[in-house]
Amino acid sequence: MSKLSKMLGFDRQIKKEWLDVTIELLFEGKNAQHIREMQERFMALDLPGKDARRKTRLVISRMWLDNNTKLIPLRKRALEILKENPEIDTRVFHWGMSIATYPFFRDIATIIGKLIALQGNFKVSQVHDRIGKIWGGRSTLTRACSRVIQTMIMWEIIESTKESKSYNAVQKLRVAVRRKQVAQWLIYSLLLSRENGSVPVEEIGRSPELFPFSIEIGVDALLFSNGIKLSHRGIKTDFISLKENNT
Repeated sequence: MSKLSKMLGFDRQIKKEWLDVTIELLFEGKNAQHIREMQERFMALDLPGKDARRKTRLVISRMWLDNNTKLIPLRKRALEILKENPEIDTRVFHWGMSIATYPFFRDIATIIGKLIALQGNFKVSQVHDRIGKIWGGRSTLTRACSRVIQTMIMWEIIESTKESKSYNAVQKLRVAVRRKQVAQWLIYSLLLSRENGSVPVEEIGRSPELFPFSIEIGVDALLFSNGIKLSHRGIKTDFISLKENNT
């Protein structure tokens, strides 16, 4: 399906606190209906409009609650890791679920990651221009893109510069990923997000989609993951990709 005909999906500002509470309720074994009722309550102060809350809950539900067969193993593993290691920064998992669930979010992250790598910062107008070339000139695009950027600001992933509507990555808060199981999970989410389900080995540590994170383990450790395999294309190019029974 062409992206011109796909829904944007991630079109609301999403607070990290709302996602964290959703995870806590999942830990407690609450069902989806109960979680949605609780979301309605804790969003009420920030979102007085009922329709705004409904649309915001929908964005979160697709990530953490809906019965999406592609995402269920990813979601389940995230909860297992967090239960064993509650000190881990939950932004790793919210980011991974966002790029795996929403191609629109993934494309914006890719654009921002490339711009920051190239010039150290980015202008909102640059992101709007580039995302428009990918997703078309639909009327809701600019607003949805701005809401994704605002979400990244609220998650303390990016911060404003002295120049108007210009941002850079929060380098001092860049999330170091040192645990093998967390790095495996994050790379698995990246592979799920990509249409071809693969990433060149040399790109793992600098994938633009993962610009907020510093992955500090080698590719050998990644291959211990049941869902990831190493393959060769050509003489010098190695790729990691999803195993067939995990796609």
